[in-house]
Amino acid sequence: MHVGCAMWTHRAWGGQLPRRRGEHALAAYARSLTAVEGNTTFYALPEARTVTTWAAALPPSFRIAPKVPRTVTHDRRLRDAGAELAVFLDRIEPLHTNLGPICVQLPASFGPDDLGVLDRFLRARPRAHRWAVEVRHPAFGAGATGVDALHRVLDRNDVDRVLLDSSVLFDGPAGDPAVVEARGVKPRLPVEPVALGPHPVLRLIGALDPARCLTGWEPWIRVVRGWLAEGRAPLVFAHTADNADAPALARSVHAAIRADDPAFAPLPDPADDEPPTLF
Repeated sequence: MHVGCAMWTHRAWGGQLPRRRGEHALAAYARSLTAVEGNTTFYALPEARTVTTWAAALPPSFRIAPKVPRTVTHDRRLRDAGAELAVFLDRIEPLHTNLGPICVQLPASFGPDDLGVLDRFLRARPRAHRWAVEVRHPAFGAGATGVDALHRVLDRNDVDRVLLDSSVLFDGPAGDPAVVEARGVKPRLPVEPVALGPHPVLRLIGALDPARCLTGWEPWIRVVRGWLAEGRAPLVFAHTADNADAPALARSVHAAIRADDPAFAPLPDPADDEPPTLF
């Protein structure tokens, strides 16, 4: 299992992710957590030298789940996007040792009538990496009319589903402006805990109170334990409305999952990895 956040740097994380002098932010993050979402590639393709720097900052056991650029998923809607996809895959190649599933995040307007397009895209995709698909159309929610058809497409293409649960974020009054803002941009789609392949991706989006998040995510803690017992290797990402406490929350999620299995190794403690001082 790999656990992490939606990003590897945040202005509020100074105390949670101690950073050595001259250390890359991603290296500091990787001393505390074992995975990160690759949101940055969704918005813009990084420079080649930037990706090489990322790769140099990571230990072999770390996993990054980069998102396919939105020009492919949202602008072209997976149609005639082979050239752009090839450029993206070439650009992230230096990360090959650390790549988890490559994530295809589809727009909320991408519904059951588009499943044929998704099927053709997945059949034509390069098979060197694992892939996972995130959907946001209401017809793909738990118990909705299109979810079985979606799962058939993913299953026959040997592709995992990204499971996004924002129920804790939308539970109760909004209150804080950060929650109001998050509710305005995050999807609200009921999701069933189905794992279609060996590397399910779970994105948990909560409010601001870490304790409230952990309570609301207890059913998922049991689900992930079940996946591990089945021999799957999930990636679990923890968000909050403002992500200020996300690293500590992700570590708490990991601790909760391993609570009933003392043989399951804990996450590294970045304090244990600090170099000794002379005075």
